[in-house]
Amino acid sequence: MMVEPTHFFFNTETAKDNEFMTEVDEDSSIVSKKAIQEHRDLSKAIQDAGISVVKYQQQADDLPDSLFPNNWISSHYYPTNLDKKLVCIYPMKAPSRQREVNSKIVEDLAGESGTVIDMTHYTELNIALEGTGVLIFDAPNSKIYANISQRCEKEALNHFLEVFNSH
Repeated sequence: MMVEPTHFFFNTETAKDNEFMTEVDEDSSIVSKKAIQEHRDLSKAIQDAGISVVKYQQQADDLPDSLFPNNWISSHYYPTNLDKKLVCIYPMKAPSRQREVNSKIVEDLAGESGTVIDMTHYTELNIALEGTGVLIFDAPNSKIYANISQRCEKEALNHFLEVFNSH
């Protein structure tokens, strides 16, 4: 599953506290064109390797990070019952990231019989738990690793673990 960007640019809102982000000294329209082409090239390379890709399009041009949906959504299958699907939706810290949640992706991943854990109500409390950006799922050992931070807050993490482990 990939979210194809329609417009890409440096997100100053998320860069404030993300040391991995660096603004480049290049025209934003050129950066956007390069990112869109890189995304298309990656999608083609994955398909050329024999892996099917389900594509979704960026919902709005002002959501530059939406091509990274792993922060707001994750999907899980149960080893004992591969037909049982679990989809988790996470509360993002930045308002622009909160707007990325795409109900079509959630519906498609959960299917008719899947379960959805929706944690987005924490955004109203300014509490974040940014999916696989902060959580490491170790399925073979039934463990989840996390480090408490401004993007992985203890209250949301504890609630998520309680709900996740009950499924």
